[in-house]
Amino acid sequence: MSQPASPATEIPVELFRQILIWPLLIHAPHGESAMELMDLVTDELERHSWHWNDRSAGQSASPLKGLPWYQDDHDYSEIVYFHSYVRDFLYGGDGTPASERPLRVLRRTDIASLLLKVDEGREYRLKVERVEAYLFDSGILQVVVEVAAPQLVSKSPTDSEQLRPFMLSDALDLQNVLRMAFPRRWKPKTGIPSETPHRACWLNSEGSEIAGSVQDFLNQEDFTRIVREQAELPAAKHWQYLVQPLPLFERRVCTGLSVKQIEDQRLPSMSYIAVPDPRLISDGDFERIAFFDSAGQSSVGSYSDEFLVGWEKDHAYDRFWQRLPSEGGPEVALHNQMMRTRWLCSGYGFAVVGASGDKFFTTQIAANFRHHYFRMGLIAHFHRAKLISLRDQLAEATKQVGENFRNRVMEIQRSATIFRARFWFHEVSTQLQGREIFTWWSNRLGNPSLFEHVISDIEAAESQVRTEFEAEESQDINLITRVGGAIGILSIVLSIVALIISLLALEAISPLKQFAIMPANPWDWTVANLWLGRIASIACPLSIVSLWILLVVYGGLRYYKSHRRTRRLR
Repeated sequence: MSQPASPATEIPVELFRQILIWPLLIHAPHGESAMELMDLVTDELERHSWHWNDRSAGQSASPLKGLPWYQDDHDYSEIVYFHSYVRDFLYGGDGTPASERPLRVLRRTDIASLLLKVDEGREYRLKVERVEAYLFDSGILQVVVEVAAPQLVSKSPTDSEQLRPFMLSDALDLQNVLRMAFPRRWKPKTGIPSETPHRACWLNSEGSEIAGSVQDFLNQEDFTRIVREQAELPAAKHWQYLVQPLPLFERRVCTGLSVKQIEDQRLPSMSYIAVPDPRLISDGDFERIAFFDSAGQSSVGSYSDEFLVGWEKDHAYDRFWQRLPSEGGPEVALHNQMMRTRWLCSGYGFAVVGASGDKFFTTQIAANFRHHYFRMGLIAHFHRAKLISLRDQLAEATKQVGENFRNRVMEIQRSATIFRARFWFHEVSTQLQGREIFTWWSNRLGNPSLFEHVISDIEAAESQVRTEFEAEESQDINLITRVGGAIGILSIVLSIVALIISLLALEAISPLKQFAIMPANPWDWTVANLWLGRIASIACPLSIVSLWILLVVYGGLRYYKSHRRTRRLR
């Protein structure tokens, strides 16, 4: 029999780490190509502590430069975990020069830790283990921050500080506030932000606050100005600091490169939680872990009972989890030890929960979390970001008219075709569990349905463009037909004129001969016939010339139409 569940305040968390993924859309107003845009963004980020390790590698760059650190067997197992087309995408294993790959990984090492003041009595200090920027040639930038080993500092009324144990209730609160890029609202009267820390900043290796990265969430003006003036999303200063010198997108202000947020205030996140016995976690707290909700009453969930009926079917992956240990002798003990790992996913959140006493969980699963699962999450959120980007571009294209609209739609169609052929992965792994988790994660994000919706909208816009092309072709054909008919009539008229001229010439010669006005000798009549022939030689070619004009004009119009249509569809 299993033990009754314990409150989250009584379950210690012995290992905790969280990976945050901040998806951004790069706004480039000058229409740079994909590679030009990547070069510009790389240059800008390298001005502010970022480093692209592949910059000087050129043709000789190792295909493994896309890995954070290639040091041990975990990196090896990560690479062989994925299909060949995914390996090409992530690591550039196809031999493509670093400057031409569709993905660049930039890193920075100047940030050592993160300080979060949650409320007046609690502060968290977390070790920063990874700060990376994944730059995609499709104009997507994903900033990744990994934090671990939280220290909870509790302040007493006398302002003395003391470390206290880190419990599951703390982990629930922390994983929620960590992912907040900006407050959703402030509480009336008190002005305290809802579900965000009161203060956040990055610390350097000496433990000092990094200038420009300090965010006081109580200062509402830091967030409300851009919303009030531009109707764009804000971001806390400690997040903005990471992408400097690129500013947040403001439609009426930004004239150069900028970044535009894709999601709402809650950044996509991944959590790794190890507790002594995960079977003591209540269903309500498992649901909070899955949905990244703050701590609450462990005996109930954050939502209604009706909503939570069967939530595990969609949000829990229980291949190696069972609440009740199997009954039997010592031979089933190992099996029971292994069945204590649970994967939870809400799409925007992904968590792995297991036993801190399970060596396999604290070594292999922990490494898989940072490598295999992180890569799958990176791809899944890239898919979502790209689809949202395409939908946004299509909405902007509808504001154009005429030729500009048609050209923009064809560019979007081309981009969607490349994305669909090269980067839309239905499955990523050679392993069954990897295929199942990636499909499950993508479904929770709604990527398949979003893909169908966006592609359908793009195809509808393309159909409209082709309808307009066909209508213009029909108009051009009508024009060619009318011009051809007019030239045909002209040629007939010219032929008739030539015939009349010839007849009039003959009629003019006869009376001259009768009244002896013209010379009577044969030689003189030969001269008259010669002039008649000259008249005919001028009149008759008029018919031929008119026919040539018809053919040249017709052919020219057809060539112009064909060239114009080819240029549009290119």
